[in-house]
Amino acid sequence: MLQLKRRPLGVVLASLFFLAVIVTLLHFDTYPGREFTSDPVKTEPDEVQGKLTIQGKTKKESRRRMGSPHPPPGTRDGGGLRLPTSMNYGANNESRRTTDDANHLGIRPPQSTSSEISRTRAKTPTPAPATVTAATAAVEPTPTGDSRPTSTSSETKPWTSAVQYVQAIMDPASSAIERMACPALDTPRYTYLKPPHAHSNITSQQQYTYLFALDLVTVEPLLPRLLGSVVEVIRFLGVSNCLLSIVEGPNKDHTSEILKALSPTLKSAGIVHEFVSSDVDTSAKVGRDRIQKLAELRNKALEPLTSENSKHKFVRDSTVVFLNDVAICPNDILELVHQKKFLGATMTCAMDWTYSGKDPTFYDVWIARTIEGDSFFDIPPDGSWNDAWNLFWNNGDTKERFHLHKPFQVFSCWNGAVAFSSEAVTGKDAIKFRAHREGECHQGEPQMFCKDLWFHGLGRIAVIPTVNLEYSDHTGTLIKVEKGHTSQWTPYEDQNLNQIEWVRDPPEMVRCMPGDYKKQEWRSWYEGAE
Repeated sequence: MLQLKRRPLGVVLASLFFLAVIVTLLHFDTYPGREFTSDPVKTEPDEVQGKLTIQGKTKKESRRRMGSPHPPPGTRDGGGLRLPTSMNYGANNESRRTTDDANHLGIRPPQSTSSEISRTRAKTPTPAPATVTAATAAVEPTPTGDSRPTSTSSETKPWTSAVQYVQAIMDPASSAIERMACPALDTPRYTYLKPPHAHSNITSQQQYTYLFALDLVTVEPLLPRLLGSVVEVIRFLGVSNCLLSIVEGPNKDHTSEILKALSPTLKSAGIVHEFVSSDVDTSAKVGRDRIQKLAELRNKALEPLTSENSKHKFVRDSTVVFLNDVAICPNDILELVHQKKFLGATMTCAMDWTYSGKDPTFYDVWIARTIEGDSFFDIPPDGSWNDAWNLFWNNGDTKERFHLHKPFQVFSCWNGAVAFSSEAVTGKDAIKFRAHREGECHQGEPQMFCKDLWFHGLGRIAVIPTVNLEYSDHTGTLIKVEKGHTSQWTPYEDQNLNQIEWVRDPPEMVRCMPGDYKKQEWRSWYEGAE
């Protein structure tokens, strides 16, 4: 019979103790510095800046959206080429991008009191609590030759009904459709923009002060935010003072159904509007013919103001607000109008951005030119966008004003949203959107528009860097976190410093980028202008 060897009690107890320690370590999976918690560690906050909430996307999908390849050059009208897929900021560049624009020159933005998305740069101020829940965009911008990204069916939200979209557009507090959140209207700042005769009833003698113009093609997911902001601004300024003009192109989603359902509701609300359908096909990727078609659509949207056959009348100093398919807040729109009046500008533009990585990149580089005629950032002949972070690298005055969030004069811009004086498109010397003429640099119709403004002595064109836009609800929310809402910066402005010392004469030469970075050249600013 096998005899068990007795072991001292101390040895047995020691063995049990070490066994318990091993089990404990395996259970907690601990390591130095880790805090024990019953909840998993959250690496990505669900809640961003108060009520701004990014919902409905998995981490995997978010990474795909944020890191999706940008399209090749020469494929957006009014605003920008697509980034090369080889774009790489690199370690050296990334280390230079760790300072917020305001902190670059020692300016301290309003302090944040709530959680924010973690970034390599210093965080921007926290906006006022919004009244609408923000959401991920239903579609990632996928440009097809112009600055208005179009949707892809694989990412479109499930269709419910046009009624819900109309409800969201007409009611700022509606949660029928999720969208980017916006702060409340800054009523004290913008009340003076209401004409003295502003009232809610339409009269037969009414002359409009504001024209809101949009070209819409396949933008179903963005309509609650985009048109919702427009409707809120129109109501604020007075429905009797505003006219809404929308030209609808061939759509691949439910944009047409939504606009059709919206029309009677707008009429009931007293909002005068013109909805026109167009079969102009702008699906071609590049070329003069495409730019000409885009110009036709823009001119069509202006016809309530410019056509001799229009039944509508406008005051002499009326303002045109022309919007691309951007995620925009009411304060963004009103700030462009305010700065146009305050600065005495002919046209004011926003700043638009795109996410081709974790940090936003300025978008409308194909159209925008500094007051010295150069692009907003340097693109070498190999087409690399590695220096996209270094805006206004060769113009110290403009760079300083940009980092101080102060308006600055440019040769040309569009950047997703503009406000301009009606005198530019009416009267004997009326300017129209157009493509390039023979022998003229091939550029988008907004740059041709700006060139013609200069030719007619209307070169007071300014960028308003406190208005920052993106092309979907999701990325629009991100850019507001990164750059701040307009209303976050306005309380800290110095009106005297905001004034621009206008340059009367355009630059003698302007950089031409016809779609091939290898063929960049400097050309006379006025070639082809009339």
